[in-house]
Amino acid sequence: MFEKESFQKTLSKPAILKGKGLHTGKDVTLTIKPAPEDTGIVFLRIDLKPSVEVPAIAHFVSQTTRGTTLEKDGVNIHTPEHLLAALVGFQIDNAIIEIDNIEVPILDGSSKDFISAFETAGRKEQKILREVFVPQKVITFKDELTGSEIIMIPDDKPSVIVMIDFETDVLGSQTARLENIEDFKTHIAPCRTFSFLHDLEHLLENGLIKGGDLNNAIVYVDKPLEESNMENLKQAFGRKSIAVKPNGILDNLTLNFPNEAARHKLLDVLGDLSLIGMPIRAKIIASKPGHKTNTSFAKKVVSIINEQKRKDVPQIDFSKEPLKDVNQIMEMLPHRPPFLLIDKIYDLSENHVIGLKNVTMNEPFFVGHFPGEPVMPGVLQIEAMAQAGGILLLSTVPDPENYLTYFMKIDKVKFKRPVHPGDTLIFKLNLISPIRRGICHMLGRGFVSGQLVSEGELMAQMIRKDRLKNSMNQPLAYIHPGAKIEKKVVVEPFTTINNDVEIGEGTWIGSNVTIMEGARIGKNCSVFPGSVISGIPQDLKFENEDSLAVIGDNTTIRECVTINRGTAERGRTKIGDNCLIMAYSHIAHDCIVGNHCIFSNGSTLAGHIDIGNHVILAGLVAIHQFCTVGDYAFIAGGSLVRKDVPPYVKAAREPLSYAGINSIGLRRKGFETEKIHEIQNIYRIIFQSKYNYSQAADIIEADLKATSERDEILQFLRDSKRGIMKGYIKKI
Repeated sequence: MFEKESFQKTLSKPAILKGKGLHTGKDVTLTIKPAPEDTGIVFLRIDLKPSVEVPAIAHFVSQTTRGTTLEKDGVNIHTPEHLLAALVGFQIDNAIIEIDNIEVPILDGSSKDFISAFETAGRKEQKILREVFVPQKVITFKDELTGSEIIMIPDDKPSVIVMIDFETDVLGSQTARLENIEDFKTHIAPCRTFSFLHDLEHLLENGLIKGGDLNNAIVYVDKPLEESNMENLKQAFGRKSIAVKPNGILDNLTLNFPNEAARHKLLDVLGDLSLIGMPIRAKIIASKPGHKTNTSFAKKVVSIINEQKRKDVPQIDFSKEPLKDVNQIMEMLPHRPPFLLIDKIYDLSENHVIGLKNVTMNEPFFVGHFPGEPVMPGVLQIEAMAQAGGILLLSTVPDPENYLTYFMKIDKVKFKRPVHPGDTLIFKLNLISPIRRGICHMLGRGFVSGQLVSEGELMAQMIRKDRLKNSMNQPLAYIHPGAKIEKKVVVEPFTTINNDVEIGEGTWIGSNVTIMEGARIGKNCSVFPGSVISGIPQDLKFENEDSLAVIGDNTTIRECVTINRGTAERGRTKIGDNCLIMAYSHIAHDCIVGNHCIFSNGSTLAGHIDIGNHVILAGLVAIHQFCTVGDYAFIAGGSLVRKDVPPYVKAAREPLSYAGINSIGLRRKGFETEKIHEIQNIYRIIFQSKYNYSQAADIIEADLKATSERDEILQFLRDSKRGIMKGYIKKI
């Protein structure tokens, strides 16, 4: 069976490693990059034109001599097992591995360096749950020729036990165990590959090991070390001397653990079994494992998984009482006979539901479908499936009687076998992704007598009944039922308002406006035709995380203005109260705009800009990302703002520079003449003296009396991240 548990994970940023291939001796660079959900682990040979993808799945294992090799369309990846084990140990589900040669670098012969690189890159959680294979019976594989064997035993938590026995004096029986994947870094990752001396000599003689040295392979000396052999080893490893330690290994290495060989074999098992393509919740016992046995076992498990996925038959104990009978179902669903198509619920969790429908000859649809050969209509099978899914969705709220569920999408529907009177139809629905904003995306399957009869992907949304009125009486406009529209809101024709939108009382929305998810529009606002509110950020790092675009009360958005919502860094784009944003202006993600601001036509704000209160931008002003503009500033038309603009000033020219204080604007806002002169004196010291900004700030603080305006200007100078715009420039 399969279960959804923790969220999938990928790296936060690329991890880069360089080294030599063990068998080829060729230099190779690896770049392990973050990848979207459900990508899995994919190698990308970037040295080829065009680049070729080789997925890390058992189907592509081509040979297992001296390591595992993946091959797709004649393109190979040699010895990926140590890297794959590190990905398992670091709990990475999705990654693109760019590689510029045929073989993964051996590094120190373990997974330690991979783990170190992953820790530097970091790990992030993704938005889709990872699927885990939970075997219901013992799975075994044995190589009769070598005696190598792997057993997978059902268990509540994953663990791996490895037993080796090379039947030599120097390396006999050893056992290694891993019961918590969190221990991989310290207990398994540092364990290096190993070889026996007689194997090593054979590999060297045949040119099959070119990237190894005594630092990346433990060599067990299982035969007398002749002088001629000693000379060959010195030459091969570039060393002046070689000796044998008391524990039987060549020198220059100290074992990290007495059973390091067995631990490394466990590392190989993890790497090879990762080719199954999903985590396993079971106890794995491997006796004398090798790459051939490991990958053969992986292929067997993949076959079982594929067969079970094809069937995925729910197991129901009919001797037990159902979780919900038909009366309890009717307490949650509004459906009533004859359109109530679910009789019982047998299992329910956060991620799945199992329901049952007894198909009888008394069903009204059999009267005409078809007389003499009654068959349950496929569309009603999907409806019954959806009703079971409704139970899953409604179970997430404390008052399901106050909600309804609505279909949003039906996709990939297939009908495998007819359903007849007398059949017991069992539905199992699993979440494809977590329930988010009341939206449920499910994979549903219907079974009769253990046989799959129908399946499909369903998407539905849960909506409070008291919000339904908001979606009515809006001719020629689309308002998503999940949008929260307050009283006295007017929505003109041809406007689209998506889910997760809130619009305050008294707001007017013009025609042809698009308001996307995450919009929060205040009271008594006006949004003119052609505007797009809460658009998707134009940021490559944006991964559809929850974020907002917030517009305060009494703000006017004129024609064709675009306002993008925030990204994960700030979480929102915000425009204050009583603002006027004129036609064709653009406000990018994560901008914060204060109250009483006026942006004239065509003003453009890049991302992460902070604008104070009472700021005026004349037409066609463009502001670089991460800039800050202080309160009461005025920026002349056509200006390009690359630096921070302090409060109370006028800014103009190219490059943007100080053009006096905004005296007209300050008088309009009630500033007295004495106060305006105080501000002028501050800026004469800053912009029209011989002092740099830091020196000017110190003089102002020491010589001028403390006022709120003085302190605000000083704080702005000291907090500036991008630097302050240029000082006064005389006209020529």
